[in-house]
Amino acid sequence: MKSQHRHLMKTLTWRAVATTDTVLIGWLITGKLGFGLKIGALEVVTKMLLYYGHERLWYKSKFGLEEGDPHNLPGQQNGRKSPFEPVTQP
Repeated sequence: MKSQHRHLMKTLTWRAVATTDTVLIGWLITGKLGFGLKIGALEVVTKMLLYYGHERLWYKSKFGLEEGDPHNLPGQQNGRKSPFEPVTQP
């Protein structure tokens, strides 16, 4: 659950930065701030959903991870069921 909260917070902060960029570009191209704000309002919702889904898919993916990598999913770290479970020495 902690990782889902972190991904959600990353999504929200990134959307603030990216939407500001979109609004400014729309304003610079059209010369109309209102047009830039309309574009920003539309894309903030669609891209937030896309980004969150993208993050969750990558979180579930094992692509590029090796056995024992600390970035593996909980439950896959050194054979432990939880990242909070103590590591036992062989």
